[in-house]
Amino acid sequence: MVRPGQTIIAIGSHTPDRTELAPEDVARADSVFVDTEAGARVEAGDLIQAVQKGMLDWSRMTGELADVISREKPGKVSDEALVAMKAVGVGWLDAAVAGAIEERAEAEVLGSNGRE
Repeated sequence: MVRPGQTIIAIGSHTPDRTELAPEDVARADSVFVDTEAGARVEAGDLIQAVQKGMLDWSRMTGELADVISREKPGKVSDEALVAMKAVGVGWLDAAVAGAIEERAEAEVLGSNGRE
């Protein structure tokens, strides 16, 4: 079911013994991003199991989500590239994203009608 050009974002499982993505799909991804590498190495069963089966090496990781958001690294290098993003949940990252969303929402409300 996974085809070139897709971006797969897996955020449900967060233990080494659980997966959402087949190791084969992780292995054939052109880019593999994680929310944090430290968390992924301990909790991301999707990646841990692919590494254990010899289908993926940690050195192939493209980067962390922050690298894409900051545009330090491209999220997708071509229209045909298969991108996998694995998140295991990071509280400080969730809080930072929520804060950014709140700031943008407030700016748009104030900017669109002048009310506070």
